[in-house]
Amino acid sequence: MHKITIFYLLSSLIFALSEDLPLLLVISFDGFGPNYLDRGITPNLKKLYSAGTHAPYLRNVFPTKTFPNHHSIATGLYPAEHGVLGAEIYDLDLGKLKYGPELFEFNKEIAPIWTWNEMSNGKSGCMMWPGTDFSYGENQVNCSFVEKFNVSHPGPWDERVEKAVEWFSAGANLVMLYIEEPDHHGHIYGVDDAQNDILRHLDNFTMFLETKLKKAELWDKMNVILLSDHGMIDTTPSKFINISQFLPAHKEKIYGNSPVLQISPTTAEVDDIYKRLLNASEIEGNSFKVYRNRELPERWHYRNERRTGPITIVAEPGYAFADDMKSAIDWYKKEYNITVNNSTTFGIHGYDNALREMNSLFMAWGPAIKKSYKVPPFDTVDLFHLFCEILKIKPPKNPEISGNRDNILDILIENSNQYGQISGFIIALASLSLAFCFVAAIFYVLVVVRRRREAQTVPDFIYDEPEHTEEQKLLEIGFGSNEKMNVEG
Repeated sequence: MHKITIFYLLSSLIFALSEDLPLLLVISFDGFGPNYLDRGITPNLKKLYSAGTHAPYLRNVFPTKTFPNHHSIATGLYPAEHGVLGAEIYDLDLGKLKYGPELFEFNKEIAPIWTWNEMSNGKSGCMMWPGTDFSYGENQVNCSFVEKFNVSHPGPWDERVEKAVEWFSAGANLVMLYIEEPDHHGHIYGVDDAQNDILRHLDNFTMFLETKLKKAELWDKMNVILLSDHGMIDTTPSKFINISQFLPAHKEKIYGNSPVLQISPTTAEVDDIYKRLLNASEIEGNSFKVYRNRELPERWHYRNERRTGPITIVAEPGYAFADDMKSAIDWYKKEYNITVNNSTTFGIHGYDNALREMNSLFMAWGPAIKKSYKVPPFDTVDLFHLFCEILKIKPPKNPEISGNRDNILDILIENSNQYGQISGFIIALASLSLAFCFVAAIFYVLVVVRRRREAQTVPDFIYDEPEHTEEQKLLEIGFGSNEKMNVEG
């Protein structure tokens, strides 16, 4: 009886420890610079910023573009490692790449957090997050719930929140939710007052999110990380540089988007084109820099022999390249009926990540997050460790995460990793104890059965039958004729 009770208690303990997975919602506001909170027009965001844990800014990755940074957030790896170096790149093996599986599946062993959560027995929901259209890892695992990335027809923000809440109710423990603003309007109108209406809409979106989570009784259980991928600054057509004029016979070998372009000539042409571009930079007042692959700054973690260079040019802050900006502005004029002159402002990003205006937003709140707390700036690639700590899963070892776990531990109410280790220890101890009790129970049964058999008296007639009559045999085993009659009667 005691062993059955212990067995039941240990089983209940293991079930309780594994029953409720922590919940995590990661929201990205594309292009939301931390300084936008200082405009005094986002009271709901400011309230959450102060109520939970926040950093002055995140040190994002170079280039400070949407796809590289979202994939570094998702994988904990730098662009040189995950291979997503821009929205348009040239791959030496595959040729020109744009948004698609070939761009994101550079290394088959890489598992973004939504895939890693699935592989760790969780369920992930992916709402338009860049790269979640595709499967990852050796077993090609993707989210249990997916709305594909689509900025051309993104759909209302409130519907995305409602869908995310449905996914949590259906068993998801992680949801990645992408919002394309204020980046979209920032590109068209610049970063000044023209963006204020969009910032107010985002503030209302945050209040709507809180309302929906409370209605679904998820607010008190939900850990929320609200972040961005980059900031933005202004440029004007007067600061556009026409690179094609210096490379008239090589226009088709220019890839990427301002302010970072990849020049991919043949090996025999590299030296000549490199010299031409250095000369062009001087002519243009050193408004852009020219790099061979070996000259790219190590701190960028950008060099990838298949997908960078062999020549990279990077505009100085505030400058852009006319080669790609012209087509973008033509589209703005057509879609938004804007008038353009040399002083018209447009938003741009992608510059050196050491530029503070390029850095990104971070705030978090929920049951695992410290309240009213400020942490120093940390790196985008550290976020994968934070996700794992909150979800109580171990990060992958192959490839090893680039980020530093120590940078995020102070965000948590308790050392979540230690908590996870303690929980894991308890589960392991309980499992071992359960196994021990099971083996002990079997041993106990075998011993009891054996003792009972040994306690039984074996009649002599079994070994020496000729010396006993049939009546004696019945008497010796306690089953005489009277008992037999009673039973039959």
